[in-house]
Amino acid sequence: MAKERLPIAKHMSTKVKKQKNLFFLIISLSFLASVLIAWKIIYNFYSETKREAPNFALGILPLPKINGFRTREKNILYNFQNVSKESENLPKIIKVYKFKRKEIKKEEAEEIAAKFGFNFPPEEKFTSSTPSAFLYFQWKEKNQQLNISPLGEISYKYFPEDYSELKNPSFLASEEEAVKIVKEKIASLGFLENKTLLFKPFVNYIVLGPSEYHLASKKEEANGFEISLQPQIENIPILENNPESSFFSALLGNLNTIISLEANLFEVDFTLSGTYPLKNFQEVRNDLASGKRQVVYLEKIKYPLESQQEISISQVNIARINLAYFFDRENFYLYPIYVLSGIFNIEGEGNTAGIIYLYAL
Repeated sequence: MAKERLPIAKHMSTKVKKQKNLFFLIISLSFLASVLIAWKIIYNFYSETKREAPNFALGILPLPKINGFRTREKNILYNFQNVSKESENLPKIIKVYKFKRKEIKKEEAEEIAAKFGFNFPPEEKFTSSTPSAFLYFQWKEKNQQLNISPLGEISYKYFPEDYSELKNPSFLASEEEAVKIVKEKIASLGFLENKTLLFKPFVNYIVLGPSEYHLASKKEEANGFEISLQPQIENIPILENNPESSFFSALLGNLNTIISLEANLFEVDFTLSGTYPLKNFQEVRNDLASGKRQVVYLEKIKYPLESQQEISISQVNIARINLAYFFDRENFYLYPIYVLSGIFNIEGEGNTAGIIYLYAL
């Protein structure tokens, strides 16, 4: 009987050995996986730390001067309940760039003028003060005018004798074609898009009038386009003190006719930049509570920012927090700011849309 049980015992012994080998294999693989996971965590931590370490390569940055409405700072309630989680997860560092204004001498101004059809010498306009200072070159014909300043500001106007020639909707370009026309015109002036700096277009349909225009209530009644091109660096917009102003804007009528064009040329030095730490979400809230911010836009308030009239704000419901570059004309930096948009409750005016600028560094 014992002899008959030997194969069974041998089989059981082999099975136990296999189970032990499988157990040790699982333990070994688990240990190896743990080591790999730990290595990856440590590697990512040090890579992230190294990647996000600011270098302050441009030195100490001066704060830009931002003009805002005069507001009473007492007991303003800031509500962040509607702020998206995406807005709360602000980046930790940002690149800061220097820029310079586009200097335009007379010879280059004449070359630009030729692209608008002006092939004669310009008039030179000066201030009326004493001593006088040069302002801009001007070309003027019966139905069009062009001004070019030495600091890269270009303004073109077309004044047709009969506005009906601009008002045939059947010859209106598509949005894409209209944007392309304006981009090509801006490129011909020497401001080119690249892989880092791109334009974000904003398009409105308009109804042209003899001396002015208004936004069309519906696309079918439009006979022109209002186009603004917002320069952006890696999807971060470049803004001036007035968030509604544009570096590049144009009005187009039918047959792709440019009725007006405004351009503010500048050059960003992408070879020279520095990285700087950004304020986190809690620091943004602290700055708001201590009044370290500027209210730069209120939809219902029409008087200018430099007005001495004081505004009483009781509550601000913040809806979005976005990162932007402020175009600092005095120090020539693209200075990072946070743009906070939402609904403001104003004494005597009720609720109105508004925008706050806040230093981001």
